[in-house]
Amino acid sequence: MKVWLYAIRLNTGWVMNISLARELDAQYWKAITSNTTADSPHDRCHHELQRRNTHRRWLRQAWFETKVGFQVGMAVVRLFEKESSALPLDHWQEEEWEQAILAWIRKAQLMLGQQGHRSRKRVDIDHAAIRVSSKTELDLLEAGTCSDTFGHQFKKRSCKIAMFDWQEGASGAVQRENSSEWPSSELDWECSRLSQQLCGRALFESELLSMLSGKGAAWSKGQLHAVIQWGLLNGSLTVHSGVTWPLLEEGQGSMRRNAGDIQAHADSAGKDKGQIPSGAGRRRDIHRQGSFKRSFILVLRQWGLSLFGRASSLTSLCRLVTSGVLRWSRMLWRREKQQLPYCLRCGALGDELQVSACESCGSSRCYTCMACLQLARSRSCALLVSSTWGERRHQGLNDVRHRQVYHWDDVNSLFIYELDTLDLAQHQKASGSPAESSVEVEALLEPYHLAPAQWDASRGALQYLSSRLSKEHSDQGQFLLWAVTGAGKTEMMFPMTAFMLANKKKVCIATPRKDVVLELMPRIKKAFPEAKVVTLYGGSEERFESGEITLTTTHQLLRFRDAFDLMVVDELDAFPYHNNPMLERAAKLACKGGGTFVYLSATPPSALARAARRGQLAQATVPVRYHRHPLPVPKRLPMPPVARMIASGRLPSRVVGALHHAVLRGAQLFIFVARIRHIDGAVALLRKSFPQQAIAGTSAADAKRAEKVLAFRSGEIRILVTTTILERGVTVPKSDVFIWDADNKLFDEASLVQMAGRAGRSKDDPNGSVYFGSSQWTRSQSAATRQIRRMNRLAKRGGYLLAK
Repeated sequence: MKVWLYAIRLNTGWVMNISLARELDAQYWKAITSNTTADSPHDRCHHELQRRNTHRRWLRQAWFETKVGFQVGMAVVRLFEKESSALPLDHWQEEEWEQAILAWIRKAQLMLGQQGHRSRKRVDIDHAAIRVSSKTELDLLEAGTCSDTFGHQFKKRSCKIAMFDWQEGASGAVQRENSSEWPSSELDWECSRLSQQLCGRALFESELLSMLSGKGAAWSKGQLHAVIQWGLLNGSLTVHSGVTWPLLEEGQGSMRRNAGDIQAHADSAGKDKGQIPSGAGRRRDIHRQGSFKRSFILVLRQWGLSLFGRASSLTSLCRLVTSGVLRWSRMLWRREKQQLPYCLRCGALGDELQVSACESCGSSRCYTCMACLQLARSRSCALLVSSTWGERRHQGLNDVRHRQVYHWDDVNSLFIYELDTLDLAQHQKASGSPAESSVEVEALLEPYHLAPAQWDASRGALQYLSSRLSKEHSDQGQFLLWAVTGAGKTEMMFPMTAFMLANKKKVCIATPRKDVVLELMPRIKKAFPEAKVVTLYGGSEERFESGEITLTTTHQLLRFRDAFDLMVVDELDAFPYHNNPMLERAAKLACKGGGTFVYLSATPPSALARAARRGQLAQATVPVRYHRHPLPVPKRLPMPPVARMIASGRLPSRVVGALHHAVLRGAQLFIFVARIRHIDGAVALLRKSFPQQAIAGTSAADAKRAEKVLAFRSGEIRILVTTTILERGVTVPKSDVFIWDADNKLFDEASLVQMAGRAGRSKDDPNGSVYFGSSQWTRSQSAATRQIRRMNRLAKRGGYLLAK
């Protein structure tokens, strides 16, 4: 996409802007400097801007007469902000402006890698020209042609659009039959509505058009660009490049808030590919030196590499030189990563960005992100649009007259009240602070009939949330709810959700898997019938809806920015969220700066678990299931590897005996194997030993997996051979668990604990059996057993177990 560039002189100084619709900028600045009354929404919106930044009788502009690529335009704006303060811009004429802007464009192209560093070619811009206005009166938008501030005539492109009204809950927008040219007041109106719909989101043009189409507004790209440009001018919308550079996002607020995650993503990518990771804490000013030789000397001095003082032998000398070269390579790697483009939506960089020529922006090196391609095409020249509505909705002047006042009566629904006056200070005082309006913690826990361990953990979480709401925080809070498998984590979500809704806050429940989302949806809607619950996953029809409660997969968080006050991440140790910097970054950006994360897991990552044990992370532990019986402790079952048993064609007598005991007591059997290729062979062995039982096997590659799981849950299948795909989310009332090849490297501590958690989940059969079948006892098996025993000790110490 290409944009116009222009500079404008305000009372506060010169400002460089980009423009998607040139005639609207002229219309905007005319409206700002005109003598209009204070009855229209436009004048109310820009009263302060007119008073502080402009003079009605004098406004100077300098327009660049040729469009440039969007990312180049953004880079020129950043360069202008850094360098304009030292330049005599008030005395510049057309020649000075042309030379300066061309130099900035050439520099921007070099910085963005669109031109070789050694190239001395002229910037590829045809008929570049600058026109500077020094008029004392702005006379724009005349009939037939549009005369800009420097007297250059260009044909007026009228902004015609079908007017419509958005209503929450309506099937679609109501369009007016007659289209008319868009005056400033209606531009403000439509821009305000778009800003409301975008609140808490960051969407590309294609997603915006889909959202508008779903609400009954069939806008074209030109009409959308007109509204976006008006929002850029009045500050209700912001735009960023889909694939951007660090220099373009310096000081850009929440979009750049978690920039450290991008570097972490680069480091992890480098380690996976055998590249040298970046070193932390190195001097950055070394790279600003004039030559490679001076930089290398500075690095040698910094690290104290002295050939005479420290090298007592040839071996130590070689070691010092090797260390210096390695550290220098790490610094070069860090420097390269800091200059690389990255996707602003998902944080991807490096090989995940594809370079190609682009007809839209005219660049020969336009980047496309392949990591989040399934959501929308993120490119260097694609507009990523976000809203400032959440920051501005309660701002305004007291005792000003309004004909229509926006009032947030609940978390998301927008109502319009006809009022003569509104004192915003009195309204805020009447609504009360979060601490004053919060409901008693104990009263919130009563309706959900929680077990003692659930009650104590939920009370600790509510007290933490209450302390966060009682005072403003700029950082994101973190709380770990460490609950064993089958402890009833879903029921413990309900009090936290009710507490946040009572305090007019928005809640998001994110989980890595779609099937968990679909399973939680009816339970959440039943628990909160009066709240609007939005369910988001791949292919969801509600993907552009907003509600008090958002139930989503973690991938859908990529579309949100500063949207939620409470972010509940369920099963954060599960695939694909675990060890995924892209999804972790998406969750941080979707949560507000002062919001709170609540992590739910039976097997939290080692870093979180270690921080919780050291008291560095607020946490509550639920060491017992809702039926208050101890967890089944795994038993060791010595057996040969599965591949050897399949090759021999028979099961060892010890294994057959354990299986026979489980079948005789009427239990269904989970048999977990490490490899998909072992499933068919294991099923054949079991059918030979137990011909009377219904036996089946399934995996992630099985097209009939869902049908077999349903049959297993209903009892039609007695023995199910599977992989870790069923280590979560499947509950059978009476079951035993056998883990074959438990010493396999694929079975870590978390996987073993999760698989063992399939047994003993029902109050009718709380003492199910768990067997670790292996030829050797590994550290993972020992750690999993130790964790289960530790939880049983905590449950006994806390008095949560039933008396024998």
